[in-house]
Amino acid sequence: MDDYTAAGAELLQSPPALSFDMSRCVEAPVQFILRIEWAAAEAHLQGFRGSREFQKFFPHIRACLNDLADMRHDERLLPNA
Repeated sequence: MDDYTAAGAELLQSPPALSFDMSRCVEAPVQFILRIEWAAAEAHLQGFRGSREFQKFFPHIRACLNDLADMRHDERLLPNA
């Protein structure tokens, strides 16, 4: 969890990263969802991944990538209620 806290601080230094949140499954407490809101998918794929901020962010999450079940880009259809 500390790694994700540190990663989040680095992530939010990147202008295309608007916000992030993390949740844990109640039934399976070793499973987590990390949601990052980007200005656009292209801002993540072509902007952030080549940035200095990514170089600082990535070491914090590298160990968790082996357990990564899913990564995708979604678009918001309804604002937060």
